[in-house]
Amino acid sequence: MGKALIIGCGGVASVTIHKCCQNSDVFEEICIASRTKSKCDALKEKLSGGKTKITTAQVDADDVNQLMIASDILILPSLFEGLPIVAVEAQATGLPTLLSDNISKEAKLVSSTEFLPIDNANRWSNRIISIINNKNNQRKSDLVALDKNGYNIISVSHFIQKILLG
Repeated sequence: MGKALIIGCGGVASVTIHKCCQNSDVFEEICIASRTKSKCDALKEKLSGGKTKITTAQVDADDVNQLMIASDILILPSLFEGLPIVAVEAQATGLPTLLSDNISKEAKLVSSTEFLPIDNANRWSNRIISIINNKNNQRKSDLVALDKNGYNIISVSHFIQKILLG
């Protein structure tokens, strides 16, 4: 039914990947990607034998736009982040975004972004499944909300121009 690209292979990502594999009826295929492919391969070996097909890849983290376009959801179950730029980029592309409740509340720029408790894996997996199964989920960038929160290149460039020109 569904495919997931999970970028990152650290502790929290590893728990997320394990949970996705436990829901093989939803996550038939998972690609684990990181700058260090050997970490992904090691996790794949630990999880082999289940129903979920797992592949690994090395990711070019500098090509964020292409990663966002290829994704259906951004999941950031982080123990701490100040203002994660990846969440800003995801919201700008209209990507449904799930953030841990440990992340700064200023990271929420659009109404569709949600905060979930980091210690409740079942709530994360249920919400992910709900978003993926929602066939009416249409990506739409909320330009008004982004502008209101100061993410407008034209407004920012005028502001900088005023500073530089006095």
